[in-house]
Amino acid sequence: MAAAVAATVAEFGRLDVVWANAGIANDPAVSLLTAELTSYERVIQVDLLGVVRTIKPALDQVVQNKGQVVVTGSGYSFLNAVLNSAYGASKAGVEMLARSLRAELVSHGASASVLYPSWTKTAITHSTQDDELINRLFTHAFRGPLGTFSEPEVVADGLVRGLETRAPRIFAPRWWTAVSVLRGIVNPLTDSVLDRDRTTHDLIRQLEQQRITSHARST
Repeated sequence: MAAAVAATVAEFGRLDVVWANAGIANDPAVSLLTAELTSYERVIQVDLLGVVRTIKPALDQVVQNKGQVVVTGSGYSFLNAVLNSAYGASKAGVEMLARSLRAELVSHGASASVLYPSWTKTAITHSTQDDELINRLFTHAFRGPLGTFSEPEVVADGLVRGLETRAPRIFAPRWWTAVSVLRGIVNPLTDSVLDRDRTTHDLIRQLEQQRITSHARST
């Protein structure tokens, strides 16, 4: 990353914006009980520490040019990330990182923003749609508008809008703003539903058994 920053400055004379966007998830989705620890930790390495390692080498330039840092969060920054906890924990962490960084940068005339995409039609969401059990759990847990997938262009438009306005929070699509604002209500309610919902419990057990069987066959 230091080399990338140096190459950018050499080519263009300055760097104004750094966007920490790289992200991976456990594929297939797993509970912590059935996760292979190395793969689980790699998600956190990329999605949380990778963000820090992306931002840090660029900060001198961002401060010097009164620029902007953008961090890609997720609906999982605040929604329950059942069977995707490494990803969800990382996205919750980068949300706090960007919020804290914004407060630290304001005295320098620079800023930081969190981008919150909804479920977006990209490679990282393919397992959600292609795995029958995961798809059943997803459509059961995220019903109605919450289960809608957006085109990548929606996220791109939101990102441009957020850069132009230096918005602290960038929601794409915009209606996800309401879900975040109501997280103090939504989170306890959804956690409570997950505690009691037998369909969810059954699907989780089936997925865990599927992962255990698959692991046994591969070894």
